Amino acid sequence: MNGLDWLEEEALERWEKSFVNMLPLEREALIEHLTTHNWGESWLASMLLFIFEALLSDPIYGGNRAEAGWKWLAHVPGQPRPQHKLTYYDMG
Repeated sequence: MNGLDWLEEEALERWEKSFVNMLPLEREALIEHLTTHNWGESWLASMLLFIFEALLSDPIYGGNRAEAGWKWLAHVPGQPRPQHKLTYYDMG
């Protein structure tokens, strides 16, 4: 998660405030600046992957609590859905 440290350091250096205290347009500018670096673009892609996994996974795996991501997208999951005893956590 070195990218989070970089974001915070850069926010303090450029805006003299923590990333969480920045205005939305300031945050957007900082994140856009991050994409000018190969490592920054890779880090952001990884963060988006984690976000989508958390939003879209079946709640039985521990993410997407109360099907919030599915509800937001008006998604109806296919059948059959995994049963707790058959999740990949328990199959090993």
